[in-house]
Amino acid sequence: AVLQPQAVQCIDCAAGSVSRVNGSLECVRCDPGSYQPNSGQAECLACPAGEASGSFGVQACQPCAPGSITDT
Repeated sequence: AVLQPQAVQCIDCAAGSVSRVNGSLECVRCDPGSYQPNSGQAECLACPAGEASGSFGVQACQPCAPGSITDT
């Protein structure tokens, strides 16, 4: 039996994750303190002043609650 080649396609990384170099085999989740609202991106964005993200792979940062500030 002859093996048939399968079509291979590049797919966008989901929002909250990025692929930083050509030929990547996996998407990397954005680190805490950063976010990425769009799919298919190469870089995570730093949370704006007064906002934070405490986990990996977030699509948006959250405003600091009353009585708290960011430590950067």
